[in-house]
Amino acid sequence: MHATRPRHLILIGLLMALVVGCQGAAPGSSPTAAGTDAPPASGPAATGGGAGSPATSGDIDPAKLSGAALLLTQQRGDRGVIDSLVAGFESGTDRLGYEDAQIVQLDDPATYEQTIRQVADSGVSIIVATFPPMIDSVKAVAPDYPDINFVIIDARLGEDFPNVQELFFYENESSYLAGVAAGLMTESDRVAFIGGGDVDVINRYLVGFYEGAHSTNEDVTVCWSYADSFEDPARGKELALAQIEDGADVLHAATAGTQLGIYEAVEEQDVPFISADVDVRPLAPTAGLFATGPRFDEAVVIGLEQNATGAFEPGFQQYGIDSGLVGATPFSERVPAEVVAAVAEAEAAIAAGDIEVADDTTLADLENCS
Repeated sequence: MHATRPRHLILIGLLMALVVGCQGAAPGSSPTAAGTDAPPASGPAATGGGAGSPATSGDIDPAKLSGAALLLTQQRGDRGVIDSLVAGFESGTDRLGYEDAQIVQLDDPATYEQTIRQVADSGVSIIVATFPPMIDSVKAVAPDYPDINFVIIDARLGEDFPNVQELFFYENESSYLAGVAAGLMTESDRVAFIGGGDVDVINRYLVGFYEGAHSTNEDVTVCWSYADSFEDPARGKELALAQIEDGADVLHAATAGTQLGIYEAVEEQDVPFISADVDVRPLAPTAGLFATGPRFDEAVVIGLEQNATGAFEPGFQQYGIDSGLVGATPFSERVPAEVVAAVAEAEAAIAAGDIEVADDTTLADLENCS
């Protein structure tokens, strides 16, 4: 039930350089470093560390800068993972000097493959696809365009391609931190998780949250529910209110745009909330505690930089807390100092390998409300 932990601590120096270089950009276009008072809602500020060397202008291959494309299957404006990906893509392509930066919205699965082929024919050198719905289309298109590099985020193809990078995260590690805090802060000994869907990506969050809560509170009950949508705020609010009505007094969620409704519910009910993938404090200023999850805005730059320097690394790559791309945002004042300390201790232990968080997304050993 424990994760195999190959690590790829690459290029983090460049990523941080890109972020620092973008601090003067428009609000929401780049992340604010951990520890500042008001980071934007583009993603959680990772508190881990990493290694790597920034690329210099001599490292860039101009032939690789013809163009880049980001393909989205969810709408922008979620103030979460999608907006974070867009912000990272825009700042990364600008800093690296890509001549053409396309952001393409795909709404109909029946046309995914056709659209990807059209983008590939437009002269780009790299295409960044997002999430499992694009797996089949990427597998169909990539072999026909061997000179174009592909990245697919938070999805596994099930086979290797020489020009495809599968970028995965240990979301279970980050949500373990949410569980640590929830287990300590609950007064009812009942906490809840809401997921956008019953899929592997989301269940990694759930498994980590479950383990983290039980690590700090042996009496805690963890309940969960699924919205079956990443773009339905009304459903998110409905599920959050139902969990609160059933006695949960700390909530955690990974639901993308659906989370907008959860913010409304926790603010109305004044129930502590830990979000995923986006700094919760500006969105739920009273109820929001902190957020955990990947830095999608930084992660999307990895393939862009590798492509631009001729150092593209195909295959499966997975990043956890020790990479600096996964972690927790700064905390709101509502979080007690001892909880902040406990989360920091758990984060350091995971990074050091002293805590290994389960990564079994089949949930075979978990019972809802247990």
